Amino acid sequence: MDLTFTNFLIVIAIIIFALTLISVYNECKALDIQVSEYAADIDSSKVKLNRVATEISSLLHKYSIYEADVFKAIISGNSNIKMLGIKYPQLKADNMFLTASGSWDSLYSQLQTSVAQYNQKITEYNIVVTNFPKIIFCMILNFKSKNHAKIT
Repeated sequence: MDLTFTNFLIVIAIIIFALTLISVYNECKALDIQVSEYAADIDSSKVKLNRVATEISSLLHKYSIYEADVFKAIISGNSNIKMLGIKYPQLKADNMFLTASGSWDSLYSQLQTSVAQYNQKITEYNIVVTNFPKIIFCMILNFKSKNHAKIT
C-alpha cells in the first residue's frame, strides 16, 4: 500500500508541476506578446520620425539654396532680389516647415509614450521571469529578462 500511495504522490506532484509550468508559460507568453506589440509601436514611430526628418532636411536644403542665392544677389548688387521669391515660391510660405516641425514634435512625443509603455511592460515581464519560484519555470521555458528601450 505504501508503493501506491507513493505513486499517487508522485503523480500529484507531476500534475502540479505541469499545471504550474503551463500557468507560468501562459503568463510569460502573454507578456512577451505585449512587449513585442510595444516594440512594434516603437519601430513604427521611428520610421515615421525618419520620414519627417528627411522631409525637414529637404526643406532646410531648399532654404539653404535660397539663402545662398539671396546672398549672391546682394553681393553682386542685383537689385532684382524680389525675383528670388518668384523663383522659390514654395519657400515664401514657411507653413511646410512649420507643419513638418509640428509633425516631428508630435511623432517624437508619440515615440516617448511608446518607449514608456514598452519599458513599463518590460518591467512587468522582468519581474515575472526573475522572481522565485517562477524563475525556475521560466528558465525551463527559456524566458529571459529583457532590456529596456532607450530613445537614440
